[in-house]
Amino acid sequence: LAALGWRVYSLDLLGFGRSDQPGCALDNRLWGRQVCAFLTDVVQTPAVVVGNSLGGLTALQLQFYNPP
Repeated sequence: LAALGWRVYSLDLLGFGRSDQPGCALDNRLWGRQVCAFLTDVVQTPAVVVGNSLGGLTALQLQFYNPP
């Protein structure tokens, strides 16, 4: 996608990869809020969000928030 001119981000959500392991419950609502905050603070424009597996569930969760 980047080679086709799209701006592409890959997020390391809480509890995955090299991110911190917080002492709170990890679920799609938390990850949805995290992605929404990223869209609001970093992307700051309308965006197409795609995800695979649990990332797809997280992308669906965005419908309950108000990203740009």
